[in-house]
Amino acid sequence: MPRKRMNIATIRDVAALAGVAVSTASRALGKGSASPETRRKVREAAEQLHFTPSATARQLSNGHTRIIAIAIPEETTFIFHDPFIAAVVSQLTVSLSKLGYLPFLALVDSKDESGFVRLLESSGAEGMVITSFRYSKTFVSVIKNFGKPTIFIGRPPDNLDYPYVDIDNRQGGRLAAGALLQKGRSKALMIAGPKDMRAPKERSQGFAEVFAQAGGEIEVDEGRFALQHGYEAMGRHIRSGLDADSVFAQSDQIAVGAMQAMREHGVRCPEDVSIVGFDNLDVANVQPLSLTTVAQPVSDMAKMATDILTKRIETGVWVTRKKIFEVKLITRGSV
Repeated sequence: MPRKRMNIATIRDVAALAGVAVSTASRALGKGSASPETRRKVREAAEQLHFTPSATARQLSNGHTRIIAIAIPEETTFIFHDPFIAAVVSQLTVSLSKLGYLPFLALVDSKDESGFVRLLESSGAEGMVITSFRYSKTFVSVIKNFGKPTIFIGRPPDNLDYPYVDIDNRQGGRLAAGALLQKGRSKALMIAGPKDMRAPKERSQGFAEVFAQAGGEIEVDEGRFALQHGYEAMGRHIRSGLDADSVFAQSDQIAVGAMQAMREHGVRCPEDVSIVGFDNLDVANVQPLSLTTVAQPVSDMAKMATDILTKRIETGVWVTRKKIFEVKLITRGSV
């Protein structure tokens, strides 16, 4: 006969029974400020529910858990298939752990952002690092209500004034254009990221500043930062009579997909078409790809975000609110 699962009381249950807010219940059970009557009601409720504060909850009442949430408001399937997001999370985990903080990965389901709020509250996180390609209005509201030190990797939405670390995306576009022009290329297919995002726009602007001003022609195909987008876009242009002699793929994933489509259609790289990617993740140096790409300093960005956030938690002061990293061109065999 299966055993019944026991329902473990939470601080929310205690607060509800005592008729107070969760924060009030937490203070009353710890060393925070609360009236004698409130303490009595909360403790009686806790005894009635057989509630035992966890170590995290006890630390939270003192204001120190050393837990940092890493929030990613993207589809779960995308998160685990995107090497850039994976690299950011990996480097953040290393940087936070070295400083004695506990990284807490908080995935945000766009269909249940209220669940994310509950997750944050129960985690006792003292701060949050956020990285994403786009942000919903609801998530922006969640961030504003979090009330703890928060930093972004990548630019935050325009209506949020938060500290962030990012790269010079426009510079990256310029480097890509220069690499193709040096090889005598004059007609570029730019397989770009989403049109409603800042980073792809800036990469496109930088590329056009150099390539178009040098007399080159540019055709743009916008979509997702995904291998499938690169594969489908490249295949589509080849089947319709490819006129381009070069490709600027705005992520390495896009570049990998584009190169796969080129191989399938007998288009040689770089003899027929040169290609430059963006990111310099592990996939870029896998043979036979050997992809020329614009490198993002992911490790440096994660370390900087960690340092800025933890110093804010420990001192109450933001040492800086913005750090922009330069990028560099990694030349391999695809141009």
